[in-house]
Amino acid sequence: MVSYRVTEREVAALFKEVLKLVPAFDTNFFMSDAAGALFNGFKKALPHSNATRLICMWHWKKEEFSCEHIDVQRILPQSAETQVVAEERKCTC
Repeated sequence: MVSYRVTEREVAALFKEVLKLVPAFDTNFFMSDAAGALFNGFKKALPHSNATRLICMWHWKKEEFSCEHIDVQRILPQSAETQVVAEERKCTC
């Protein structure tokens, strides 16, 4: 899925289609930007997944944020499912 904007509903529909093709699909990690729509849609389609949510630092920096100037734990929900990936190089997600 390549899109400038995407909704939780659209992401859930995408992963439901994936599950039709690969019923046993699951992953250990889900990397995206900090927008809730992506991970929430994923969890809607795969509610029993234990995937750890990874926030791509490249996306944070793209929005002119940096880990020195932003309290990530204050902005993101406190959750064992969320980790911030402090990656200085180009994002690979």
